Amino acid sequence: MKKLRLFGVVSLVILLSSCISSFSKVERPSTPFARPEYSVLTPSGDGWEYSSNDSPNRYKLAFFKAMQDPKFHSIAAGVIETPNSAEFENPQEFEKWMERTIETAMNPNQQRLLDKQVALDKASRFGSFTVKFYTKSEDHRAENAGEEPCPILVEYGYIFVHPSIPNRIVQVAYSERGRPDEIRPDVAQEAERFFNGIQIKALAGQ
Repeated sequence: MKKLRLFGVVSLVILLSSCISSFSKVERPSTPFARPEYSVLTPSGDGWEYSSNDSPNRYKLAFFKAMQDPKFHSIAAGVIETPNSAEFENPQEFEKWMERTIETAMNPNQQRLLDKQVALDKASRFGSFTVKFYTKSEDHRAENAGEEPCPILVEYGYIFVHPSIPNRIVQVAYSERGRPDEIRPDVAQEAERFFNGIQIKALAGQ
C-alpha cells in the first residue's frame, strides 16, 4: 500500500475558525450545493451561513450556525475533499488506517480527545470504503484559555473513498461545540438528517 498523507481529518469547528474567513447567509436551503462527484443540501433549520474554498489540493464547504451563546455554543457541518494517492487492498485496511489517522491528526494544543469511535460503515452508505466516526474532545484553543468548564466538541461523520473516483477522499461531518450542559441530546439525529442530504454522483459510463 502506498503511504497516504494526512488529508485533513479535523473538527469542522476548528476548521471554521482557522481556514475560512467569510460567510454568507444560505438564501435557498432547498437548493443543493453541487460538485461534479456529489451534491450537498444545507443542514435543516434556520440561521445557517456557509463558506467554500476550492484549491488544487483541497475543497471545503462549511456551514455554520451560532447559538444563543455564540462565543461558546455553535454548530458546524460540511465537506472536506482531498486528492488520494493511496491504494487500499480492502475496506478493513482503510478502516485501520483511518482509526490511527483520526486520533493522530488532532492538534494536542487545541483538542484533548475524550472519546473516539471508528468503524467501517456496515451499510456502505457512501461505498464499500466508508468509515463512520464519532469523536468527543475538549477545546483548548487560545480563546478558551482559563474557561471553566472547558468547551466540548462532539462530531459525527463519515470518511470515504469516492466509489467512482478512487483518487478522491471525502470527509463529511456534523459538529456541535459548547459547554457540557449546552450539548444537545438530539445532535446525532441532526447529523443523520444532514448526511441524508448528501448524494453521490456516478461518473458518465459507470
